[in-house]
Amino acid sequence: MDKRNRKKKTVSDTVCEIHKFSGYAVLSNCFVRSANIGCPAIGLLGRVMDLPPTWNFSKAWLIALCPDGETAIDSALNDLKEWGYL
Repeated sequence: MDKRNRKKKTVSDTVCEIHKFSGYAVLSNCFVRSANIGCPAIGLLGRVMDLPPTWNFSKAWLIALCPDGETAIDSALNDLKEWGYL
């Protein structure tokens, strides 16, 4: 295949995996290495991915969990939504 016809890899083409063990989680680097999202969004996504899969999320819960405040959480969520992580 010619290089000019290749599609660039996007977030939707990438699988972000998490492996949970007793007391810690191993996250894939797919979102950590992304130049599209900022550090607060990376941290929030990592924290959320560490929770049990049956966990029910709400914006109010995220604000209570993170000491950065509502504005920072809103900004991180918007960043993640814009790039397809939510």
